[in-house]
Amino acid sequence: MKKSVLILFLFLGGISFSQLNTAKLDQLFDKVESTNNGMGTISIDKDGKNIYSKSIGYANLEQGQKADAQTKYRIGSLSKTFTATVVLKLIENGDLKLKTKLKKFYPEVPNSNKITIEHLLSHRSGVFNFTNEVGYFSYNHLPISEEKLVKKIAGFKAQFKPGEKFQYSNSNYVLLTFIAEKASGKKFESLINDFIVGPLQLQRTSFGGITDSTDNEAFSYNDFGGWEREKS
Repeated sequence: MKKSVLILFLFLGGISFSQLNTAKLDQLFDKVESTNNGMGTISIDKDGKNIYSKSIGYANLEQGQKADAQTKYRIGSLSKTFTATVVLKLIENGDLKLKTKLKKFYPEVPNSNKITIEHLLSHRSGVFNFTNEVGYFSYNHLPISEEKLVKKIAGFKAQFKPGEKFQYSNSNYVLLTFIAEKASGKKFESLINDFIVGPLQLQRTSFGGITDSTDNEAFSYNDFGGWEREKS
């Protein structure tokens, strides 16, 4: 999917939406689909109106269920924008501060007395990215408790001093999710609904669970010389 998104940005770069050539876009994404370089739904809006939409690939490859404009997708790491919004709303409400130390919640994490909420938000904490762990894909699809996941994160050495540099780490946002729940006394799903889904009246956005293809939810696939469904 990364290839097709990159091509879209390059294709649109330097032109205005009034010049949008939908026939060429169709040709582009048909090529992406036929060469197995991506599956998903592309949508372009202008001034609140949809001016282009295209679905390629499958929501459920094994059952031959094609993706369409109503297919629901998991958003992966884009969920970090939701987490950041929730955390900043809690800061706005006085439940957290940017300078709140990680030590208040998880003193067992290395450098927790120096790491702030701001460091976590900006990927400048130095906390090791647990998804880089050898063997991560052997357990990433299995349920794991907060206690065990935090213990795993805390078991790795700090990568650098907080604030020293930027380094992307999923651990930062896992910790922020747990912190948001502790600071608010609410489940993260409720926070998403309270701060984002509800106020914006999002009709097709929800906290994820087990994929239900009967409700037109798409399974996730990786391309390892052919599409393979992610375990869930």
